[in-house]
Amino acid sequence: MNKFFKYLPLTIVTLVVLEGSWCLPKLGFLYQWDLKSNKCLSPKDCGHSECCRVGMDRYSIPVCSPLGKLGDDCRPGSKPENLSLSYPNHTTIHTTDTYTVLCPCGDGLYCDRNVGKCNTITP
Repeated sequence: MNKFFKYLPLTIVTLVVLEGSWCLPKLGFLYQWDLKSNKCLSPKDCGHSECCRVGMDRYSIPVCSPLGKLGDDCRPGSKPENLSLSYPNHTTIHTTDTYTVLCPCGDGLYCDRNVGKCNTITP
């Protein structure tokens, strides 16, 4: 019997059990990527006032999040990156133009370096 198929049921059971634990995010989406949810691979998967961002957690999943509004926290100098993210089930996904932790400020706003908040652009 092929070694892969011999251990496949154990792997599936283990993943099901681990997905409910506190140490791993739900990874079921990696087998069937559902872009109707807020998961994303690029900004094209998100709405007009959203960005694709990934958190700092070990197995963070990229999600669409709203652009910063006036007074929201922001990361000065944050630039979108192309990322390769690997997960415990040996799945790797590749994202494009993804932000880390926070989305940039929305239209007409900028990230104030002094306070790390979205502020209005004054002419």
